[in-house]
Amino acid sequence: MTDRSNISLFGICPLTTAQAVIFGKWKLMIVYHIGKGKNRFSSIRKNLPACSEAILAKQLRELESDGIISRIDFYEMPPHVEYVLTESGEKLMKIICLIAEWGNGYIAEHCVPQEEKAN
Repeated sequence: MTDRSNISLFGICPLTTAQAVIFGKWKLMIVYHIGKGKNRFSSIRKNLPACSEAILAKQLRELESDGIISRIDFYEMPPHVEYVLTESGEKLMKIICLIAEWGNGYIAEHCVPQEEKAN
């Protein structure tokens, strides 16, 4: 589990606890891609090109430690690893999809398309 000794309300306040678990620039996107079937490191990495390999590996470890994803090691040649959502991760995925839906609505209502900005 990620060190949360500096978060006094972790495990007490549900919003603080949720925020601490999903805090990280890429975590929501990582969970989203794993939930959509992009479950190998290389596939996730391709979908997040601005995320460095080191950060991706770190955030995958944290998500695993927090019980959001599970890592499955395949002991074959060549060896590979896949990530899957846990039951808790599946619940989070539903919330992420709702956030994405809200984001699409917000974009449609409040964001000017790039071609309109140019005019």
